[in-house]
Amino acid sequence: EAVVRYIWEVCMLEINDVYIKGILGDHTILLENIHKRILDIHSELLDTDGLIRSLSIKKIDWDKEGGGSGGIKKDLTDAMLMHQRLARERELELRTEMFRLTEEEESINRVWVCFHALRGREYILLDCLYVQKLPYKAVQEDSHVSHRTFEKVRMQALKKILRMYESEISNLQIINLSNKLSDKPIDTGSSHVRYEQLTLKI
Repeated sequence: EAVVRYIWEVCMLEINDVYIKGILGDHTILLENIHKRILDIHSELLDTDGLIRSLSIKKIDWDKEGGGSGGIKKDLTDAMLMHQRLARERELELRTEMFRLTEEEESINRVWVCFHALRGREYILLDCLYVQKLPYKAVQEDSHVSHRTFEKVRMQALKKILRMYESEISNLQIINLSNKLSDKPIDTGSSHVRYEQLTLKI
């Protein structure tokens, strides 16, 4: 687990505003697709592992029997070894893809945690715009603030998510701190994320 955590910290996906908005809009679908792909890979890995073991056993049995003419035996052995090599290469590809999907899943979950750590109108605004996918103009009008203020809050909220995501604190720490603090800074290691208790009339 410690090794996996280290790899995640080193290889953590770089994100931007577009990535965040995409996750907020399709969080459930994205995770469902990842889970389906992981299950498919797991099933294929079992088949591949079984094939590799089967080929290894057959080769051992063939070597023990020592039957068949030299040319035919060599051709069969070469074909079996090639098939085994291809199976091992496919196994490596599948395990690499499994790790990539796990990394992507953790990235999605972290963005979602950071989003739910927001408070006040920052959370409500992003929820309306990107989770519920309400029209931009309608959300702005219902906010009863100027376009400049509306955009400032929107961009500020996205930046807070980005800062929390890139910080060194864990998802659990973000959750705990967001539950305890409503108007105090959260120390993220390199920056402070301030939660504001402001009301957006939507």
